[in-house]
Amino acid sequence: MSPGARPDAFGAPTLPPVFSHRDSAFTPAGVGSCTLALELLPNALRVAVVDAQSARLRLLEGFDLPHPSSDEPSLHDVRDAVGGNDVLTRNFWHSVRLLVNNQSFTFVPESLFRREYAVRYLELARGTSLTTEKVHYTRHPGWNAVTVFSVPARLDDWLMSVYPFEKLRMFHQLDALLAVALGGKSSGEKQLLLFLETRAVSLAFVDGGRLVYANRFTYRSTTDLAYYLLFAVRELNLDPETLRVQAGGQIDPDDEVHRTLREYLPGVQLGGWPPTVAFDGPFAGLEAHRFAGLTRIATLP
Repeated sequence: MSPGARPDAFGAPTLPPVFSHRDSAFTPAGVGSCTLALELLPNALRVAVVDAQSARLRLLEGFDLPHPSSDEPSLHDVRDAVGGNDVLTRNFWHSVRLLVNNQSFTFVPESLFRREYAVRYLELARGTSLTTEKVHYTRHPGWNAVTVFSVPARLDDWLMSVYPFEKLRMFHQLDALLAVALGGKSSGEKQLLLFLETRAVSLAFVDGGRLVYANRFTYRSTTDLAYYLLFAVRELNLDPETLRVQAGGQIDPDDEVHRTLREYLPGVQLGGWPPTVAFDGPFAGLEAHRFAGLTRIATLP
């Protein structure tokens, strides 16, 4: 454990990573020149370490959390995953980024957004008071929009205690998706972008350089997923047969999700957007589209 983090900030080191890929030249002593990016899913924690100057990928790891929930990860599980890790327990990173995936979000036009009303915007969107959560927001000047979202207060406080010396920034999965969409804005073409998780999908539709639609929803089966996507496509008056669709996240060429999407959206392809980091060396065999959100937030300015 490095100096700074509270001794009680970590749990028992009982969760080894289910996969780990590391640049042989990277050592924990070199974290001061790197960005640490953490992606929190209800059932998993994924980690990327990226050199802040060269944007070189140094580390990719993933942990399965043993007590999955419907929307938020167990803080106990996250503590156990971090506690025994020689990299995650370090301090004095160049920066630390957190990517959350939940339904607690809303969009506000940039022209109407006022920081002091961020909590109220989200409470109005959810129809409930935020008593155990902390609210964050991300400006997207390229889309004239602001994402407002919440993080459980216990998780927010814990992260601050673990990384007290770092610049800690939090993002929603939709922030990563909008950053990906911005990269193709100049083309002016119609395209639907998807980030898939286990039982959830984030989507954004851009047309002529404009953000037309963005949302995230959960589903119980691939049939539900197809129904919700087709409903959104038809509400946007699009032709599912000819629509260009780019998909990233937890989807593989041979899995049921991909087969279902191909049936209803024949134009779907995995990835297709330029990666922000190079998947070479020890990362050469990995599918870049599975880590698109995580690596995107790691390289945002």
